[in-house]
Amino acid sequence: MLMNPPSPWRSPLVRAVLWFELLLLLLLAVGLWASQRQTRAAELQVLQVVARAVAERVDGTLQAAQAALATSAADAGADAAARSNTPAAQQVLRQRALALPMFDTMAVVDGDGRVLVAARETESTAMPVRITLQADDGATRFVLGPVQVLSTDGQARSVLAAMAPWRSADGGRGWVVALIEPDFFAQAFRQLDPDRAALIALWSDSGQSLADSGTDANIDAGAIASLLARSDVARAGAMPPQLLHAQLQHSAWVLQPLPGHRLVVALSLGLDPVLRSWRAQAGAVGALTLAVLALLLGLALRSARHAERVRAAEFAARESATRLAERMKSGGKMEALGTLAGGIAHDFNNLLAAVIGFGEMAQDAAPLGSAQA
Repeated sequence: MLMNPPSPWRSPLVRAVLWFELLLLLLLAVGLWASQRQTRAAELQVLQVVARAVAERVDGTLQAAQAALATSAADAGADAAARSNTPAAQQVLRQRALALPMFDTMAVVDGDGRVLVAARETESTAMPVRITLQADDGATRFVLGPVQVLSTDGQARSVLAAMAPWRSADGGRGWVVALIEPDFFAQAFRQLDPDRAALIALWSDSGQSLADSGTDANIDAGAIASLLARSDVARAGAMPPQLLHAQLQHSAWVLQPLPGHRLVVALSLGLDPVLRSWRAQAGAVGALTLAVLALLLGLALRSARHAERVRAAEFAARESATRLAERMKSGGKMEALGTLAGGIAHDFNNLLAAVIGFGEMAQDAAPLGSAQA
């Protein structure tokens, strides 16, 4: 009986190829996952290097500002003329402000924020008459942060300022304040990243944004506040010596502390452009792998179908030979029966011939007219 051949998918060869391809796909997925992590880690390392470079540049600028302010603060504390509103004092402050491109103007204020003497009016900044400090008046350190400035034109605004405290022998105290150009840090950051692919920002350790470069990338700038809140920065009140970094859904962040300034340089890079190249490479590798696996599976199925056809042909040949043998065996039996019947008929004919012959002989030997005749 001829039976239908089994499906080629049940072939041991096809099953072995399928298991091999599943294992290969699993290894490919693990490899792509590891490659993505390496890509992210490489970008994070680049961010860390850039963040250190930016922090060193900002720190150098702040050290120069701190030195200039410290000199002015020492003069204001030691000499009453340095904090009096005279052309000479104004000229000194003006020269020191011009020595540093980041400063727009400088002023000496008392503990209540009243301006005692200020550099001459500039094109971009009206003469301040009162500066409200958002810093601890009892601090004895250099501070960079926002201040509220009331100008002679009656306008109040919030600007970034560098401050150094002064104390006089008669118990007076106050601050030497240098108002910073509004876009000084932003322009410096944009020079480092002209393509605006990353976000470079300067933040206080309390999570207040002081300046940033702006970016065209898909970066959640508000995430830095949550990063600072999750770190030990806000709780301990001092910057940790190590880098703080995190990878969010669409961006990677690196926070580089500025020791001694209670500031942090934040650098963020959108991961979409970085992963776009990785996705293209991964897609090409995946497509090539799937094509090879499909070809291998097709060859295995073709080989299995060919093997099944060969087995089916062999099975059909064996079935045909079996039926032929059975027919030949049946024909042999009939021939033997025919031979036996012929022999029996021949023997019976011989016996019958003898009987008839002897009868005829007995009839010929009987006398005429007798009953035997």
